[in-house]
Amino acid sequence: MQKKFKSAIILIATMFCLALFLSGCNAFLSAGNTNDTSAVWQQLDEIDIVPYPDSYSLIVWLDAGHGGFDVGTYVVLDECGTIVYEKDITLAIVLKVYDLFQKSDSGVRVLLSRADDSYINLHDRPPLWNCTTAEVDLVVSVHVDFYEGPTAQAVSGIQVNYYQNNVANTGRVDITNRQFAQILQDNLVYETGARDRFVRGDRGFIIPANSTMPAVLIETGFMSNNYELSKLLTEEYRMSIATAIYNGIVAAIRL
Repeated sequence: MQKKFKSAIILIATMFCLALFLSGCNAFLSAGNTNDTSAVWQQLDEIDIVPYPDSYSLIVWLDAGHGGFDVGTYVVLDECGTIVYEKDITLAIVLKVYDLFQKSDSGVRVLLSRADDSYINLHDRPPLWNCTTAEVDLVVSVHVDFYEGPTAQAVSGIQVNYYQNNVANTGRVDITNRQFAQILQDNLVYETGARDRFVRGDRGFIIPANSTMPAVLIETGFMSNNYELSKLLTEEYRMSIATAIYNGIVAAIRL
């Protein structure tokens, strides 16, 4: 009887010690997990991965022109064969605009046609924003122009194109295509100091013409102009274009 009693005491003491040990381990692991989570969120914040809220006041679609084997226009820079493609410039600008919206408190959700060097057929682009379940309100397509001819070095500047016969507006911004184009044009000329080539609504580009909400196509400069190309290749000038697009979209929404 006494032997059994001693065995019971030893068993209870052992279980008590084990419980204390496990409790300590859990506390240690919990602390470790908290630190790990903080580190993960810090990393996410650094690369601007911010989860969208459930609802938005407005949705803007940014379209980087060309992509994949559709390089757009291009220029051979030197005798070594270094080539600059339009598709790379347009993507760089669009990603900067996207980043500006991510860091702002505008409440605007931004969707992208492409975030990498992907190919999307030009005719397949308008259905992306016309037919999505999200209510897309404004569309901005970014391109770079090219002029062939002996006066190429004299041709430069920025132009925002819209479609004058497109009267449909399924978006929630009460603005016309021309008004949207003009706001962006004014901001682009102001931010970049580029030549003002004014807005045009008569060229019938596929994206503005086939969109059911206010949509524009921006020609951000001429790759055929050496001076303008040298600026388009700099991060500073691309950021000035991106800032102008961001400010123009916000101004259009507030209008």
